[in-house]
Amino acid sequence: CPLDAMSVLLHRVILLFALLPLSSCQEAELVYRWQQVEYHWSPELRQQSLQNGSFIPENCAITGVKVYQDVYYVTVPRWRDGVPSTLNKVTVVNNEPLLEAWPSWEAQDFHDYSNLWYVQSMEIDPSTGWMWVLDVGRLNILQPDKVVNGPPKLVIYDIPTRTRQRVFVFPNSVASYSNSFLNDIVLDRVRQYCYISDTAGEGGVLAYSFVENMAWRFTAAQYTAVNPSVIITINNISYPTLHAPTDTIAYNPIEDVIYFAPISTVALYSIAGSILRDTSLNSTMQATHVVTVGPKKPSDGAAYASNGCLYYGDLDNNSVLQWCTSQPYSNHSILVQNASTMQWADTFGFDGHGSLVFTTNKLQEFLNGTMVFPNASHPGLPVYNFHLFKVYIGAQSYITLETTTTTTTTTTTTTTTMTTTMTTTTTTTPTSAPTSAPTTFAPSAAASSNGTHFNTAGAAVLLAVLLSAFVGAFAYGAWAAQKAAGGHH
Repeated sequence: CPLDAMSVLLHRVILLFALLPLSSCQEAELVYRWQQVEYHWSPELRQQSLQNGSFIPENCAITGVKVYQDVYYVTVPRWRDGVPSTLNKVTVVNNEPLLEAWPSWEAQDFHDYSNLWYVQSMEIDPSTGWMWVLDVGRLNILQPDKVVNGPPKLVIYDIPTRTRQRVFVFPNSVASYSNSFLNDIVLDRVRQYCYISDTAGEGGVLAYSFVENMAWRFTAAQYTAVNPSVIITINNISYPTLHAPTDTIAYNPIEDVIYFAPISTVALYSIAGSILRDTSLNSTMQATHVVTVGPKKPSDGAAYASNGCLYYGDLDNNSVLQWCTSQPYSNHSILVQNASTMQWADTFGFDGHGSLVFTTNKLQEFLNGTMVFPNASHPGLPVYNFHLFKVYIGAQSYITLETTTTTTTTTTTTTTTMTTTMTTTTTTTPTSAPTSAPTTFAPSAAASSNGTHFNTAGAAVLLAVLLSAFVGAFAYGAWAAQKAAGGHH
């Protein structure tokens, strides 16, 4: 064939191979790891907190993670008593990653409802430096005899100044004060909305409008509730009692689509943002617009990246999966996997330098009461329960895709909901540690690299170049042979 035609063909082949996902798994870099949660405070205060029960290391687990300007923020849910601080930033002292209460120790005092009660997750808008914090508003939900119920709230902080920009208290009709678990949150910056998963009861997805300062919910048991037939099995151990409704949530701003799923489910679902935002539709009407994306193993968190790919865990296989949504769902593949260190991939975020970050926490053991912690009989037991990884994907947060310019609504210091009024202040919050141990209502080390980055896109390009060279050499050989035989090109 003519060389021009061959050139076009080669170009198409190269593009095809560059777009194909690689089936081989990458390696993640270990950022931090902990045998147990430890805070940045004095030895005297730590001992005092251990004695009065305000710090019970066995009741502390790391779940949520987000990064802003190279600072890692993590959450410690107040599932049980003995959690001194629920929202924290990681600080390294003498090569040991410690948790420092954020925005302050004072903000962690749950005796004052205006403070943070229990933070499961948060999201950070990298363009504004605002952290959208979900406060579950309930304490000790894993200790039936110690449960303290209260209204959940959304608290928006300006990270550089550590000041509150807004507090929204969810109405009981939207998020039950006795049976809700606001788990994860994603932002729609262009329309000034956020979407939230509720991991209690029959599950659900909440929508909150920053402009209207109102929230509403979508619940449809066939999509949001637990599927009791789904049994989580990790390293050949089954956990038949670990069931949870809607947890996984991610937002695709290009197509204005929310992906969601219960932990205990057989499928990943999606719904258009326009449907969730339409207050004229009730849940029954909205349910008719839900799309079953495809089959899915049990998973916890998820995140959509600027490269057009969705990342989410596969609890049964101790892995993180990648699906580029422009391709068929069947093309999803394993991004990273490790049977020891990646048990229960929990929450995802982005480091701002092209890497996906995520926590793993052996939650199946923590919830089952079988997690091994250092103790007097095994003080140096080298078991790391909580890990924070990053893996290079060459992409940023999905929020960076939302390039439409919007005018931010002026925030007042007094916010009113349908049922509750709360006054917030914008004075800078103190950052010092408390001088006395907080009261209650009733050896780690910084990790070095665990591997090298392996760029999928780079590998695809390399594969395409090699293929191009091979085909080019073949074409040249055929042309040379034809010319030698007296042919024309």
